[in-house]
Amino acid sequence: MTHAVAIVGMACQYPDAGSPAELWQNVLAQRRAFRQFPAERLNLDDYQSDDRTAPDRTYGREAALIEGYEFDRVRFRVGGNAYRSADLTHWLALDIAERALCDAGFPGGAGLPLAATGVLLGNTLTGEFSRANIMRLRWPYVRRVAEAVLDEAGIGESGRRELVTKLGERFKAPFAPIGEDSLAGGLANTIAGRICNYFDFKGGGYTVDGACSSSLLAIASACTSLVAGDLDVAIAGGVDLSLDPFEMVGFSKAGALSAEDMRIYDSRPAGFLPGEGCGMLVLMRHTDAVIENRRIYAVVRGWGVSSDGSGGLTRPEVEGQLLALRRAYRHTGFGPESVGYFEGHGTGTAVGDECELRVLSRARREADPQAPPVAVGSIKAIIGHTKAAAGVAGLIKAAMAVHTGIVPPTTGCEAPHKQLTEQTPALRALKAGEAWPAGVPLRSAVSSMGFGGINAHIVMEGDPAGSRPLTHAQRTLLRSAQDAELLLIDAEDGRALLAKVEHLLALAAGLSRSDLTDLAARLAADLEGRPWRAAIVAVRPLDLHTRLQQLQAWLLAGETRRIEPAGGLFLASGRTRPRIGFLFPGQGAPPHLDGGIWARRFEAVQALYGRANLPATVTGAATAIVQPAIVTAALAGLGVLERLGVRAEIAAGHSLGELAALHWSGALGAEAAIALAAARGRAMGGGSGPTGTMASIRATPAQVTELIENETVVIAGLNAPCQTVISGPAAAVAAVIDRCGERGIEAVQIRVSHAFHSPLVAQAANALAAHLQHVRFDRPNRPVASTLTGALLDPQTELRAHLVRQVTGPVRFVEAARTVAAGADLLIEVGPGRILSGLAGEFLPVPAIPLDAGGPSLVGLLAAVGAAFALGVPVDAQALFADRFSRPFALDRQPRFFVNPCELAPKSQMAFTEASAPTAEEPPATPMAPSVETVATLALVRALVAEKSELPPEAVEPEHRLLSDLHLNSITVSQLVADAARRMGLTPPTAPGDYADATVAALAAALDELALGGPKAEVSQRPPDGIDVWIRGFGIELCERSLPPVSMPEVPSGLWKRIAPPAHPIAGALAAGLSELPGRGVLLCLPQAGETPAVGLLLEAARTALADTATTHFVVVGSGGAGFARTLHLETPRLTVCVLDLPFDIQTAPGRVSAEIAAAEGYTEVHYDLQGRRYEPVLRPLELPAIEPVDLGTQDVLLVSGGGKGIASECALSFAREYGVSLILLGRSHPASDPELATNLERFAAAGVRYRYCACDVLDGDSVRSAVREAEAQLGAVTALLHSAGRNVPRLIAGLDAESFERTLAPKLTGLSNLLAAVDPQRLRLLVTFGSIIARSGMQGNADYATANEWLAILTERWAQQHPHCRCLAAEWSVWSGLGMGERLGRISALIEQGITPIPPQAGVQMLHQLVATAARPTAVVVAGRFGEPPTLKLEAKPLPFLRFLERPRVYYPDIELVVEADLTVASDPYLEDHIFASQRLFPAVMGLEAMAQAAMALSGSTGMPHFEQVEFRRPIVVPAEGSRTIRVVALQSEPGRVAVAIRSEDTGFGIDHFRAVCRFGIEVLPECALSAGEWIDQPALAVDPKSHLYGSILFHTGRFQRLQRYQYLRATECFAEIGPDLQSEWFSRLMPSQLLLGDPGARDTALHGIQACIPHAILLPVGVDRLVNLTGRPLAPHRSLFIHARERAREGNLFTYDLAIIDAEGQIQERWEGLRLQLMSGTEWRAAWPAPLLAPYIERRLQELNPGLPLAVAVHQDDGDSRRRRSDQAIFQASGAPGRILRRPDGAPEVLGFERSVSAAHAGPLTLAVASDEPVGCDIEIVTSRPPAVWLDLLGPERAALARLIAERLGGEDAAYTRVWAAVESLKKAGQPLTAPLTFVTAQADGWVVLAAGQLVVATFVAPVRELGGELALAVLSRQGAFLQESTTLACLKRALHKGDNR
Repeated sequence: MTHAVAIVGMACQYPDAGSPAELWQNVLAQRRAFRQFPAERLNLDDYQSDDRTAPDRTYGREAALIEGYEFDRVRFRVGGNAYRSADLTHWLALDIAERALCDAGFPGGAGLPLAATGVLLGNTLTGEFSRANIMRLRWPYVRRVAEAVLDEAGIGESGRRELVTKLGERFKAPFAPIGEDSLAGGLANTIAGRICNYFDFKGGGYTVDGACSSSLLAIASACTSLVAGDLDVAIAGGVDLSLDPFEMVGFSKAGALSAEDMRIYDSRPAGFLPGEGCGMLVLMRHTDAVIENRRIYAVVRGWGVSSDGSGGLTRPEVEGQLLALRRAYRHTGFGPESVGYFEGHGTGTAVGDECELRVLSRARREADPQAPPVAVGSIKAIIGHTKAAAGVAGLIKAAMAVHTGIVPPTTGCEAPHKQLTEQTPALRALKAGEAWPAGVPLRSAVSSMGFGGINAHIVMEGDPAGSRPLTHAQRTLLRSAQDAELLLIDAEDGRALLAKVEHLLALAAGLSRSDLTDLAARLAADLEGRPWRAAIVAVRPLDLHTRLQQLQAWLLAGETRRIEPAGGLFLASGRTRPRIGFLFPGQGAPPHLDGGIWARRFEAVQALYGRANLPATVTGAATAIVQPAIVTAALAGLGVLERLGVRAEIAAGHSLGELAALHWSGALGAEAAIALAAARGRAMGGGSGPTGTMASIRATPAQVTELIENETVVIAGLNAPCQTVISGPAAAVAAVIDRCGERGIEAVQIRVSHAFHSPLVAQAANALAAHLQHVRFDRPNRPVASTLTGALLDPQTELRAHLVRQVTGPVRFVEAARTVAAGADLLIEVGPGRILSGLAGEFLPVPAIPLDAGGPSLVGLLAAVGAAFALGVPVDAQALFADRFSRPFALDRQPRFFVNPCELAPKSQMAFTEASAPTAEEPPATPMAPSVETVATLALVRALVAEKSELPPEAVEPEHRLLSDLHLNSITVSQLVADAARRMGLTPPTAPGDYADATVAALAAALDELALGGPKAEVSQRPPDGIDVWIRGFGIELCERSLPPVSMPEVPSGLWKRIAPPAHPIAGALAAGLSELPGRGVLLCLPQAGETPAVGLLLEAARTALADTATTHFVVVGSGGAGFARTLHLETPRLTVCVLDLPFDIQTAPGRVSAEIAAAEGYTEVHYDLQGRRYEPVLRPLELPAIEPVDLGTQDVLLVSGGGKGIASECALSFAREYGVSLILLGRSHPASDPELATNLERFAAAGVRYRYCACDVLDGDSVRSAVREAEAQLGAVTALLHSAGRNVPRLIAGLDAESFERTLAPKLTGLSNLLAAVDPQRLRLLVTFGSIIARSGMQGNADYATANEWLAILTERWAQQHPHCRCLAAEWSVWSGLGMGERLGRISALIEQGITPIPPQAGVQMLHQLVATAARPTAVVVAGRFGEPPTLKLEAKPLPFLRFLERPRVYYPDIELVVEADLTVASDPYLEDHIFASQRLFPAVMGLEAMAQAAMALSGSTGMPHFEQVEFRRPIVVPAEGSRTIRVVALQSEPGRVAVAIRSEDTGFGIDHFRAVCRFGIEVLPECALSAGEWIDQPALAVDPKSHLYGSILFHTGRFQRLQRYQYLRATECFAEIGPDLQSEWFSRLMPSQLLLGDPGARDTALHGIQACIPHAILLPVGVDRLVNLTGRPLAPHRSLFIHARERAREGNLFTYDLAIIDAEGQIQERWEGLRLQLMSGTEWRAAWPAPLLAPYIERRLQELNPGLPLAVAVHQDDGDSRRRRSDQAIFQASGAPGRILRRPDGAPEVLGFERSVSAAHAGPLTLAVASDEPVGCDIEIVTSRPPAVWLDLLGPERAALARLIAERLGGEDAAYTRVWAAVESLKKAGQPLTAPLTFVTAQADGWVVLAAGQLVVATFVAPVRELGGELALAVLSRQGAFLQESTTLACLKRALHKGDNR
């Protein structure tokens, strides 16, 4: 039987494709058929909602629809009734079958063997039209509902009858009457039958329904029938016309539809867009087709079908798909590695695409790991998901691929999936199609997957002779794809243009994406050079529609010219040709190495990149590659613009870009330009000296010149007026960047290889000069503005020397760009990226559009061409389509789609609100008590499952899986688990979704295990979260303790039972005393340490105790029974359990046992030594000493038990990676039957680990020895052993038998013995056994497991004593997350509820490494995170101190973690009433520091003061006036002396760290500090009274926090002030502990808010501190005066950074705050008269805010008892900070000797104002005095008086305005300006500042009342003009003035 079937005929009807040829054209040209649903098919108003949860709605808007199709009833002789009675799928399928037969050479079926021709057709649900027609038969339902509603509305019977009759007529009208053909016409099977009937085929015709695999399944079935000889010819394919609400809403609720684009095999999958269509093949046996000389498209060589089994109905499975592939290649003679193209299912869903890519990749790698990546794609990106017709569509595409010898592009893949971009992918995505690779067989394959888990895969082969070079038509198709379209319109006038726009607007909404291309081509052909022009750039029809609406609005508003590059919309009129300038980018632009979409779209660009011969990738800033890449892209853009007719009159090139500019000018050829760029790149990237770096600074050149002073840095580029580039040594550039940061100036290092345009690249200039000697230059014939000079390049310039100077000279882009822009209408950035257009937009009024040539998009090119067209450039629009494929587009067309009869109803005129979907009933709030007749858990679960699945209980078997077998979804399972838990009286698990695919029996077992501890409270007792998860090692230490007092009440004695082995040494003595023991109990005597107790004794004693409910005590004497006893106590808390390990001394033992029993309470465990000392075991965190690495290496072999998966395997793999050891893994599973094991072992192989896995049971000693011997022969002798094997089947002691107990012991104990017996003990250098913390704590249902692990630790300790050369560790783990026995179903969530933190695998492995590498530790180590509070396991107790914020401990692990809570109230914390901001009582940040210090010191046990680091005050804590606010302080000590601590609050659900810090103890702190105190402590106070001037205005603090006494120094950025002593030291109520560990919080808060005076016009709150250091080791003393010294370090926007010191009266720094960050919360208006000392910081701060970057200092001096000159000198000294001698020029202007800064001073009353700056300054102050307007006119003159009146109109106060202007004039005079200097208004600020301009100078003026003057003061400060206000503000003011008609 030959598996070869020929495809001899093909036909199809899909969206935008009426034949396979058209479909193939669309595939190659990437024409996508998606459009918005037309109303006649699906009315989106009724069905669409962006809310994905809206009931009965779809969020989808688009689909790929067949347009313009009509079935020819006449040709097929189909009557009207028959036609209307059948679904359209019948007629479409018949039509396409007939076309396929014609294509195969059987027109009308002529020549076919009718008896052996069959039809196999894929279809699902017939079609939407017959489904809609069923509505007719549901009229009675509608009628009854209508009657009822009308009746309820009170309409009488006659009225109801009339309305219902009319409604019935209207309701039925769209639906065809049901007749004799209706039933057959509505069935799916009769689609195939109708084709057979029409052509008289007798070979059989039937429909295959495999959901989305249907058509591929039909083809596979047809192939099988042909090969088997059942058919000679088969018509096979699929048809699907089903886009009604049933599918659209259904797919939406499944989340499968895309609400945006459809992306295939992309890293951002969004789902699919639906489609429709039909495809048919004519198939014959290959031999028959050859004999009959049929045209063969392709030969089907193999096919395979599979199901996913129990994997799931709607999600794909890897293994199921792989099975289909393997079956497909079974008989082909080749494998998937030889396939040249895969047509995938590719629906664009995350799960589907990921699964399919994994399958195809794995299949190819398994066949040939070295096979090169092969292309993959999906037809669905073109025509949408056509479901039952999808497989045949993909097969037609794949057949055409091998038929034409073209690998098609991967449409819809923008950012390829990770499977396609990994280092060695098996698959690849193609941006554009390509000729079939040479040497690769012409083979393609197709896959499909369908709901229900059905998979199909078909493999085809083409005729090798058919492979040939691409034709011109094929190349045109492959070059056609664009990511956007340009639509051009012209008209004779505005009215005609509006008419065209409105006509297009009517078309736009109904266009498909491929229609957009056709429309653009049609519009381009219609252009006639008319004077009104518009251009639109659109990516999809919705863009076109939106922009046409905008264009319509412009035209209606009378607009004649609008250029909006960002909006892709351009409008202009006139016949004047615009002037265009080109800007060519330089280095810094992105290097597009392959030409991107430009090279794929334009053949000339591809050829240019081919000649440039650039590498495929570039790493870092590889100048030698980047520079030629940038120039190549620029030349590419230039060439395309030239072809389109867009030409410039002038150009400029940014540095490197000047090479492209010279080429444009005619001075340099294209090849020479690229070669020169490469040589330039090599020269600039080479050199042997320091490379240096560059930085971009957001500042003017003048500012930057000052910034780089004294640095070996030069200005390398002037990119914008406020963007300057520097270049130089890396350290120097970094220093300048830091300096910028200090001044709040934005500075960013540029990613370059060298310090270009600086002396550091002088070597490059020499190397370039040598190359230039061989370059030919012609004289430029077009003007170029050089960025070396900033001016036009002289045609006579010696270009070689010019280009050499360019290497080290600065780039003057600003000047060159202004030269280009002068008179220009449009600038185009010709090259890659968008940098120059962005820069030009900052300072040029001309629009600049970037091309981003060579990049991934053509939007930039289309925008540039569109703008040029609109402005009047006669662009060659036809050139945009000359080498593109498009189809004719009729502007008057009326698109026709299939019509769903349900959409023929009249359009609704009413707005309806849909009723919300019913919600599921909430579960009961309280648990249901178990019934008296307790039902077994399994029966309960089965009953609930039966209820949820609506199955009889007997149909639910224990082994059934909830998801796979019973098809319950995960939400239903979660509800079921919660319900079952409540019925059992349990708290529902925290993660019920974990049970989703459990078996019924496994779920029941998990619930039983959760119930072992008895009923739980409904409210979770889970302890609160801490800072972070932690893992620690603990040792068990015996701590000496005295016997507690007797607790046993007086009860009758003698009710005791003794259980002991024969001949027990002290059992008899103890028995003698039993009669004297009080109470009722069981005494169990076990052997001494070193002997293994009998399991039977443990069980007998326990059963005895449990049998008598009156038993009160269970006492164990001896060794080895503690784990069992602990579990017994947990299972039976009523029992007092006492474990005694003591010397078996007949004299002393009875008395000690009696005393312990009398004192015992709950659970006690006691050890006695020979001297009679009494000890109790406690758990203590280990302080692991220095690492002592274990001696293991590549020559060593680690033997591991416990299998090849789980904890042991992870640890073993880590050991192999760390030490290089080889591994012998022992486990009971076989990789062949355990896929999880096999997969995990693949990880070992992939990691390069030498290992051997042996399947054997550790209980079989012979098997272990044999396995070890064989493995040692291969790997070497075993030198290390890791024993992890174990068994744990939870069972309460009451149900535990000896056999089960022994089975649990055996893997741990017998297993270890067998392993040790199999190795040479002398060679063994490491023994690690894995036990469990359960050995130390016990656990309900785990008595046997606790005992096994307890005895395992004993055996390990014994081995360690006997073999001192072997490092031993018994690691007793808490539960691991994701691995190990604790990972049983539901167990993790149950343990978390009990406060037990699972160990993350990575953390556990790291801890194991640390323990193994530590020799000085106990052998047995408990490894755990939080482990709850079991009464059987005691931590070493460390009582917490009695402190305010340690009120209520919630979690406490001494030395590790502390979580405490405290309740804040106004009564308990009276300081809150003194800290009210905006009516809210705020918990002060300084009190937060105290709370964090209390927790950190208590946890660490430190008595020393903490230093704080990384302090953050993220969110305030608000305390209500009434009631309380609970705060939670969480602390974690990660290493000794380092405690992370945070404060959370109940008002945010304890979910936010409001305050956070790290406390450090015991670290040395250097006392050096830049802040000092000496010069100001004894200085007189400034005239600022904080109490009257600050508190109550800008400071909200009262009472305890009002401690500012005076300021001795105050400037805008620095202050020195005194803090008064605390005279009210009660911070907490008398009931609260009063101790403050940090001392005086009021002083600290005052230190913070004392800075406020530096920024008096705003309110600041602290948000963080980098470091807070206590330099004395003592708390701040409250009863003495302190001082603060604060200095601003930086300001970024509204964030101020200060350094602060708190200093005592002796000048010693007490605390240092480094990097204190204060956030400006809001501005505040100073309403009272200003104190003079506050004026200086305020004026200086506001001047800096108005004029950012202005280096200016201000001082205000108050003294009316001295001469004006001396007062000036004092003020100038304060402002300048220079103590030099002050001289005066002849005009009286002051100068400071030896001081380069400019100074100025002015007087008014007792006040003197002084200003100092690096720039010329002048200042004046004047007391505002009332004068008649005529006097002011005489003083100021008419123009300046008018200016004053303008100011008065805006701000009021005529005299104040006149005085402002006078002061401004005076400041001009003091700056040496002529009296006639113009003075103009710039802006007025809301706070009263007015800015005036005088040429390049500006004057800032302000008027305010001043306390010392008793009236208003006007001031003016003159400085250079900078960025006084943002341009947008100025423009906004201008627009407002124009809007108001203000022409002043």
